[in-house]
Amino acid sequence: MDLHLSGKTALVTGASTKGCGRAIAAALAREGVAVAAKGGVKMEVNSTLKVINDGRLELQPAVTKGQTMKWLVGHDAVPADRVRVGLATYAPGRVEQLHWHPIEALYFVISGHAIVRDFEGNEYEAGPGTTIYAPAGIAGAHGWEVKEGLQILAVRATTETDRKLQFKVDEKTKRSYVDLDQLAKQGGIDFKSHY
Repeated sequence: MDLHLSGKTALVTGASTKGCGRAIAAALAREGVAVAAKGGVKMEVNSTLKVINDGRLELQPAVTKGQTMKWLVGHDAVPADRVRVGLATYAPGRVEQLHWHPIEALYFVISGHAIVRDFEGNEYEAGPGTTIYAPAGIAGAHGWEVKEGLQILAVRATTETDRKLQFKVDEKTKRSYVDLDQLAKQGGIDFKSHY
């Protein structure tokens, strides 16, 4: 939940090692608030750091044929509050149709080479070190034409299943749609509008 409190400062009194004060202080801190806590006892903090060895994570088929994904953070094995991060690999010659997401997405190219196309048909070379930012909505639509095996770090701005959908775009008509099978697979049949 985003309470739009990032960058604010809060004083929480009664923030002991247990109880409501501590829970409030922790919740505010997760929202990006600088928390000053005052309580009768020193506040206990337990580390939440996670170190992930991707060699132990399961390789899964992804939306596009010839693409695989290792979800690093924001899935059942390594839950997260707000982001889903994966290591995506595309076979050479793969084409991922122009598509968009109802969430922000960021891609960082680790290796390989691809041509990325935007909604207007502009083409961009993408190689190691390239970052692609796709804002939410159809204006952030993007497609890939993989020239040589591609590996990217893919970051999604949510862990909510009903917001991780991928809507395809017909490049000629600009009509946007989602495959019913994908919609059902991702639990989107009953999803509420986010616009």
